[in-house]
Amino acid sequence: MPTKPTMPAAPVTDALTLVRAVETQDGRPARDWQVTSVDDLGWVCSSIGVRSDEGYAVTPAGRIGAFATSTMTPHQALAILVALPEPKPPRIADEDQAWSLLEVQVAQPGGLAHREWSCHEVPDLGWLFVLLRVDVTVRFVVSRDGQIAATPRSDETGAATLGPLIERQAHRIPVAHLVGPLT
Repeated sequence: MPTKPTMPAAPVTDALTLVRAVETQDGRPARDWQVTSVDDLGWVCSSIGVRSDEGYAVTPAGRIGAFATSTMTPHQALAILVALPEPKPPRIADEDQAWSLLEVQVAQPGGLAHREWSCHEVPDLGWLFVLLRVDVTVRFVVSRDGQIAATPRSDETGAATLGPLIERQAHRIPVAHLVGPLT
């Protein structure tokens, strides 16, 4: 009778280490986790606690996805994660794309009139948007990789905000947000 291949035990600690790194990068406090191997798909780390509904699916290749344990099974979460295409950061090519992203993230689409904002390109980094109203100064930057941040008035060009924003993103672990289950 053929035996079913099994995943090595050592990566269980790697899965837990990855989950803890993601939690740390998101500023979450340390918690206890239950790690479960799921067939040959990977592992699921479920937070332990009375009101806990959070879990992470981790593949042997190191991809990670967050999911609500009440809405899908560990097998479903891993199947969704494995089926996802490799993540690619967005590439914002021009002012119009940057504006669209800002409008979606900061306000309701159509809620901000583009004509009320001035836009200045920050070479190689992104764009600075400044609200053109007398009573208020609101400033946002949009990076070429799609990140948005408020920027202080003291950062006249937006470069001092964009540089560290892009640097932080370069070191973040990408986490898929899994919604499902598979149909």
